[in-house]
Amino acid sequence: MRRCVVDWNRRFEQCFAGANDASTHGGTQIGAGAHIIGEVYSNESVELRGHITGRLVSSNGQKSGTVLVYLQGKLEGQLEGDAVTILGQVQGTVKSVGVVQLGTDARVQADLGYGDLCIHPGAVVKGTLCPTMTPTGLAATHLAQA
Repeated sequence: MRRCVVDWNRRFEQCFAGANDASTHGGTQIGAGAHIIGEVYSNESVELRGHITGRLVSSNGQKSGTVLVYLQGKLEGQLEGDAVTILGQVQGTVKSVGVVQLGTDARVQADLGYGDLCIHPGAVVKGTLCPTMTPTGLAATHLAQA
């Protein structure tokens, strides 16, 4: 069973790289050997294989500010992106007006603000889940009451 989990993560990384390859689209790549203490801002996609202690913001309001935290990636602090995919570890807060996806090996201890949420079996989440505004401008909690 463990093999399926690893294969899913590998397949997801391949799909993400094919659609948003930072090396060919000018995105930001933070390598496995990097440890950044402070703030990182990008108007393009960000791929995190290293470690950030602080804040990572990838957003331009046009859905191209995607963040992918790879299996070996780790973020301690605040993470904001137009869309966020976590395969590794995040501790702190995560905010996205788009989709937040948690892969099978994701370890998240954070408050999550999201437009859409996808948690794959095996992911571990500790924190508060809070839907943000939907495309129609109504809070998701209000839709449930209608």
